[in-house]
Amino acid sequence: MRHFFPALYGNEKTKNLIGRDILEKKQHHAYILEGPTGSGKHVLACEIAKALLCLRKDVPAFPCGTCLQCKKMDAQSHTDIAYVNSGDKASLAVETVRETLATLSYAPDEGNYKIYIFEDAQKMTVQAQNALLLSLEEPPPYAVFILLVTDAAALLETIRSRATIFSMQQFTNDSIFTYLEQTGIQGTKERLREAADASGGIIGTAKAFLLGEDATAGLRTAADEWICTLCTKTVTEALVYCSQIKFSRTEFDTFLIYAMAALRDRIAIKLGGKELLFYQQASQIQDAPGNTLARLNALYDALYDAREEIVRSNASPYPILCTLTERHFRQI
Repeated sequence: MRHFFPALYGNEKTKNLIGRDILEKKQHHAYILEGPTGSGKHVLACEIAKALLCLRKDVPAFPCGTCLQCKKMDAQSHTDIAYVNSGDKASLAVETVRETLATLSYAPDEGNYKIYIFEDAQKMTVQAQNALLLSLEEPPPYAVFILLVTDAAALLETIRSRATIFSMQQFTNDSIFTYLEQTGIQGTKERLREAADASGGIIGTAKAFLLGEDATAGLRTAADEWICTLCTKTVTEALVYCSQIKFSRTEFDTFLIYAMAALRDRIAIKLGGKELLFYQQASQIQDAPGNTLARLNALYDALYDAREEIVRSNASPYPILCTLTERHFRQI
């Protein structure tokens, strides 16, 4: 049985769709891979690139990972792969995109395709996206573009309409615990369970937790505390809590992802669901009787809109957080 993209855990439907298209030479010229940090977007992008360049199409696990093209890809030394990112800047400027796309007119050096991987593509300015759009509309037959984003809605509709969008799978805590056990990651069962419960459904977050990268765990805790404050305390207490939050834009985005996961579990319980993603058990959830399903749903929508506003317009996170908090309490 053919097994596609072995380096990526789960996401079987996505892997089968993309893998079979590549084998049949029906791949798309542009992909958008969306999902939070640590969800496997970068792994999938690299697997797609390797599959396009792989010299062995008859192996059970595809791409093979052993041919010259695959090895060059793993070493990040393949001349037909371009990684595009903003570096340490807040946005990906139009000049960077234009400079990268200037190589588009040259045929591939080593393989049959030239592949452009745009990391954190949501950081592209509107001008940068429009510059990319010109290439997406009439790409040469050997060009493939892979855009990695936390949320595809951060990109212009004209960009989204010219690419195929795939969302990365979010896992249950039990699935992540099983994955950590099966991959032989060092740690006691109790530590692995703790990492799985702290993951918010994201494998990369669980791994970061085990490596002692406390920043992500701290964001998860802060999100839990903020949602608990919104659901059980007063508007004054909630705004005081907001004033103590000092995150970078990237950290704030992760904070909101965790907050949405914590809120999602509250909504699931209201609907009679038993499977939780953020919490280990329902007894951990603090809530007040006045939080109706409609109110929690409205708060979830507000969190989604807040993320989109921050990504699209580079708005300051703190005022958005305060506005969101005040709006929530006005609904009581």
